[in-house]
Amino acid sequence: FIITDQRTMKLSLKLEDHQENQTPILFKAKIPITVFGLPFISAVSTTHNHHHNNNNDNLSLSLRTHFPSGPSLKLSYTTPTTITTTTTTTAPFTLTLKSGVSLSGSPINSPLIISANFSFSPHNPNPNPNFSIKFTPRLGSFSIRKSIHSNSVSDSSNKVNGEGNSDGFVPLDRLINRKELGMGSVDKGSILKGIMMAADTELPVMKRVKVNLRWGVYVPSVPSVPSNLDYTKQLPYLRVNKIKVERIEDVVEERVGRERGVDGEFEMLKGMYSWMSNEVKDLQKENREMRRALEDVKLQKPLTNHNGHNGSGKRAVLPSVEISDGFEQWKMKKKNGGGVEANAQRETKKNGGSADVESLLCLWASERVVEVVDRYDDVCLPKSYSTNPDLFIQSKNTNKTCVRTLKVPRKMTAPIFIYYQLDNFYQNHRRYVNSRSEKQLRDPDEADETDDCKPINNLNGNEDAPIVPCGLVAWSLFNDTYKFFKGNKAIDIDKKGIAWKSDKNYKFGSNVYPKNFQKGELIGGGALDESKPLSEQEGLIVWMKTAALPTFRKLYGKIHTDLEANETITVVIQNNYNTYVFGGEKKVALSTANWIGGKNDFFGVAFLTVGGVCIFVAIIFIFLYVLKPRPLGDPAYLSWNRNQGSQ
Repeated sequence: FIITDQRTMKLSLKLEDHQENQTPILFKAKIPITVFGLPFISAVSTTHNHHHNNNNDNLSLSLRTHFPSGPSLKLSYTTPTTITTTTTTTAPFTLTLKSGVSLSGSPINSPLIISANFSFSPHNPNPNPNFSIKFTPRLGSFSIRKSIHSNSVSDSSNKVNGEGNSDGFVPLDRLINRKELGMGSVDKGSILKGIMMAADTELPVMKRVKVNLRWGVYVPSVPSVPSNLDYTKQLPYLRVNKIKVERIEDVVEERVGRERGVDGEFEMLKGMYSWMSNEVKDLQKENREMRRALEDVKLQKPLTNHNGHNGSGKRAVLPSVEISDGFEQWKMKKKNGGGVEANAQRETKKNGGSADVESLLCLWASERVVEVVDRYDDVCLPKSYSTNPDLFIQSKNTNKTCVRTLKVPRKMTAPIFIYYQLDNFYQNHRRYVNSRSEKQLRDPDEADETDDCKPINNLNGNEDAPIVPCGLVAWSLFNDTYKFFKGNKAIDIDKKGIAWKSDKNYKFGSNVYPKNFQKGELIGGGALDESKPLSEQEGLIVWMKTAALPTFRKLYGKIHTDLEANETITVVIQNNYNTYVFGGEKKVALSTANWIGGKNDFFGVAFLTVGGVCIFVAIIFIFLYVLKPRPLGDPAYLSWNRNQGSQ
């Protein structure tokens, strides 16, 4: 019996051949395993031959490669046993190499398998390998099975007919004597000896269980000149070779997938056939029209013979101009009634119209976005510090509060997004981008991983006081603050949900807290709340997603209140961030969003540009075709016209 589960583990019981009395009872278990990502099959087998004493019972362990391509290699260990009282024990270790005619010599599902068996034993009298050939051609559920084996003993006196059973079942886990590969002992009809013609039958017995039977007619193999000849052993007989019990689920899924794949290929072939049929019909119709046009042309002008000479021996001029004109008339009267020029005009209108619609739709969507932008870095700097803005930023005693007034041009529907915009700030600089520690941001046990953060790696050079988070990116955190008022009423700003969920869950740890941050001699930007983990400080998360361009916006917060048209909004700004040192600019922006995102005219302008270029090129080609059309071929040189002219 063979029982197959979803992991393709097989348990088998092989019964002996009662006619020839030579195959032992074999119990085998096969378990697929993976070693370093490579597929292998491990097997445990035990045999029992009740025609001999119990010393012939043995246990075998084997490991075999199971690659989809290439030969397979199997290493086996068999408990030593004695074949006869005069022979030596079998070798405990054997190495088997199998090759077939499948993909790159793979023996899997191969109709022809060649095996070489190497024995590793100091008592082995024959160090040469033993060979076997197994034929298993298959047609659907039917197969033919035959195997031939070489001899493992050089002494002819010790030869034993150890040929395996008819279906090629030779457990190479156990060394046996084999028949020598040769033609010396071939007799009449011996090519059919040892052949089994088998068939596989499926019998469903339960809802999820089925039984597979392999049965067939077996022609036994006997000696060419036997002693005490028993003619009953030469007659073919019917035998059941294998009984397999397996679940239907996997088979049904595989069959359904195969049927779906076949159906898909069949539908694709049907579509290709239909398309090719239509193309052939169109070509036949066009050919008929061309023949009629040629007949009309021939009735108007006589054709010369095929060599282009008239009766006087002088070369005649072919009426190519008239014929070409006739073809051009036929070409213009062809399908759709408009000719190539009309088709080109229709294609131009189609492509240009599509580009116009897409570009206008993008521009319209971008125009629907309401946006208010205000630059404040220049107006929020007191005139007394205009010559030394760094002193204004670094001083702790100066008042950095700045009040700005914004006017809403059109109604802004919630949610309204608040952005801060920086110009001339190169966050994409290589040293700036690399100055961070991803491990430190995720794991509190990696707080000392600050090698990539220099010089912002520890507090005042103390290696026992690492800065969390370290690096230039975190150190330069944007720290300007905004407060919005509508009249005397403050507008609430929601600073939650502004960072990507993936960054909060996977890049910034929920148990990593700021430590020694912005406590050194040089202060770079904003400070962090040491009572909150990094995963909850979304302003830092947004800032540390570095921008690719020197002008960028980052989300500051959201307003969940509608702002009416012409409404005045007061913004109270704390001008803390130093952009004066590198000539940068700071802006605050309020914006709505729609299906295209924020306000962005790039897509509309790009579509209009590409569409305009396509229309311009199409017009040029139309003019070229009208002014200098491409001449068609002269039909006078066609084979049937040349033959007719010669007559």
